[in-house]
Amino acid sequence: MQWKSGISNHYENTSGGSCPGQDIMLYLDPFYQGSQMAYQWYKNGNSLPGATEPFLFTTVTGPDTYSCALSCAGGPQVFSQNHTLTLNAPATCYCIPMSQYGCSAGDYIQKVILNTLSTNNASCGSGATGYEDLTTNPVFTTSLQRGQAYTMELHPNPVYGLTFAVWMDYNDDGLFDQVNERLGYTAQIQGGGIGYISVVIPCWVPAGPHRMRVRGIFLPAGGGVAMTPCGMQTFGETEDYTITISSTQNINLCYSQLQLTCLIQGYTLPSGLMQAVLSNSGVAGANSALTDTVTIELREPLTKALLQSKKAVLTTSGTCTVKFDYYNGNALSW
Repeated sequence: MQWKSGISNHYENTSGGSCPGQDIMLYLDPFYQGSQMAYQWYKNGNSLPGATEPFLFTTVTGPDTYSCALSCAGGPQVFSQNHTLTLNAPATCYCIPMSQYGCSAGDYIQKVILNTLSTNNASCGSGATGYEDLTTNPVFTTSLQRGQAYTMELHPNPVYGLTFAVWMDYNDDGLFDQVNERLGYTAQIQGGGIGYISVVIPCWVPAGPHRMRVRGIFLPAGGGVAMTPCGMQTFGETEDYTITISSTQNINLCYSQLQLTCLIQGYTLPSGLMQAVLSNSGVAGANSALTDTVTIELREPLTKALLQSKKAVLTTSGTCTVKFDYYNGNALSW
């Protein structure tokens, strides 16, 4: 039996591509249906458990390749053509939050203050959509330093209270991660009041421009901790900004955060500002009495200049953690 069906992606057909984190539907085109037909979907050559319909609902994780196998009355499987997802550029993938009424009733964000960024809205500028993209406005931006602490001020309008949450897309993938990229949230702030969020940019964040999202919602279900960067809101407003992370960092804070975990037969280095080079001068073996001598070199991240070097003796059955503390920019203890 020959089968010429391909796979179509409704969202690629209408928008030209897909975005990571987007829910999509793939379907066979054309597809055959009958009581004796059996389907099995595959992703990157691996069968997907439970995916046994002529269509597939899935979440985009990357430029993955999908196929579907068809069999009739227990006969041999015949595969469709492969379909590889086309990914849109991350900058085009940011979701536009949905809103029933936006800030048309007066539930707008009056002020956002972070370092030199300062807005002052006298009314609802985004209307019923409740969303305003300020990422290309050269006035509403600022530059932040990694490792430095900032206090962010969030002002609701003078009448209606808002609950705030803030995210920054550190890795520029077009998504606001709820765990690693949320700067913080507030309780419900009464109209005319001020909410505060303490912001510290992690030391591993790449230098350059990143998108920051501020949401102010009137009495969201579950409070600020439950707010999402894209979900439906009833009353409120969402604003996006471009924030630049400078190439410099607070050395004392950033270097003291770095931890290096040494494993006997596989060294694990977390991403950080400093480079560590491990060389194994011992002999690893199954006998726990044997030891390894590990040389740890601590180097300046830009010039690669050697700062200090130490040796650690480890047993083959154990692990060690080395923590670097940086004082006054040059003195090191570990």
